[in-house]
Amino acid sequence: MSFKIIMDSCGEQTQEMKDSGRVVPVPLTIRVDDEVFVDDQNLDMEEFLYKINHSAACPTSACPSPGEFAERYDCGADRLYVVTLSSGLSGTYNSACLGREMFLESNPDAQVSVIDSKSAVCGETLLALKIMEWEGEGLDFGQVNQRVRDFMAVQKISFVLQDLTILQKSGRLSSIKALLARTLNILPILGGKDGIICQLGQARGYRRALSALLSHIIEDCKRLLPKDLIIAHCNCIERAAELKDRLLEAFPKLIVHILETRGVSSLYANINGLVVSY
Repeated sequence: MSFKIIMDSCGEQTQEMKDSGRVVPVPLTIRVDDEVFVDDQNLDMEEFLYKINHSAACPTSACPSPGEFAERYDCGADRLYVVTLSSGLSGTYNSACLGREMFLESNPDAQVSVIDSKSAVCGETLLALKIMEWEGEGLDFGQVNQRVRDFMAVQKISFVLQDLTILQKSGRLSSIKALLARTLNILPILGGKDGIICQLGQARGYRRALSALLSHIIEDCKRLLPKDLIIAHCNCIERAAELKDRLLEAFPKLIVHILETRGVSSLYANINGLVVSY
């Protein structure tokens, strides 16, 4: 039986995922002043980053409509896994669920699992990568979905952002943390808990924050012993590569993927943002 993974554009794709043709992206849109950007392969990232960083207003993102999801579901696959960014951060999950109801009206026997990743960015990517792995092992639809639930119970995401402006303006981060970052250069080490952003620690200065992030990840990896880890970066490939090297020193068998953030991910991560999931 054939399968496809439908994933909103907040989740990036590894080269393996692109080559497989198994992942069908559903783009969000981003409004910057009076201009609307579609977060797909045609998005000019240089222009986009320039405009969001020179806008006086707070750019906003909008989730795909239920109809857009339903259209992607009609792809000829027997089994569909729909991976969305956290319902605590976006309405994308609800839209995907409504799209499922629309699709099932004319395809009542279809197997469609809509998964609230409780994550974002490379957290979604890692979940999709694992689904591909489990499908490749020959597991049935129910078994894969159980693996998804089990994996999400232990999956981690952590990140450091040099610029917290968009997170603060969008209401996803307190003004106090953003003020400390601007005035005292104290950056929070952030993570996800139950699908919302939480603080894991803090450090003075970007380099120290990255060091604290590395220490946090290493402690988690000692306990969880993950097979795969994904680093997503916004215009800071050197720092992502350095983080990868340090992690491989500690865990030589770890498979580390480095991805560049696209539209929605870059909107919130901004330049020098690093996001890690494992």
